[in-house]
Amino acid sequence: MRSFTSLVLLLCLTCFSPYSYALPRFLLRSDYPVPPTLLYPTTNDISLEEKDSLVFRWETTDFAQTEYYELRLYNGYDTTVTGLILKQDIPTSPAKIPASTFKEDRVYTWSLRQVLLGGKKSDYSYSSFRVIKK
Repeated sequence: MRSFTSLVLLLCLTCFSPYSYALPRFLLRSDYPVPPTLLYPTTNDISLEEKDSLVFRWETTDFAQTEYYELRLYNGYDTTVTGLILKQDIPTSPAKIPASTFKEDRVYTWSLRQVLLGGKKSDYSYSSFRVIKK
């Protein structure tokens, strides 16, 4: 009985600690999807030499009821409306953006969030990259 009580106490302390984000998803009580994991481009330097588009890739754990993904592309690190270059609703990964959208030696930031069939939205995931060759 003592070990069971200790286990319950440990579980309660873990769930209500500021580090509860590290718990497996099934232990968390949330109706909102987990933000997508950005796969590419996530490195500093991207070459578009001899390419007609840049392919954006991501993965998610809550794909069963996904309606679409909101993809946004920003100039530099400015993720406000003033830096917004492109906003698209994408049904699934991957998404292709024409190479003509990008300029050489510029930094871009992209963000992505998942929208479920019921309208609930995840937080945004962000990544920045620099186009080095065109």
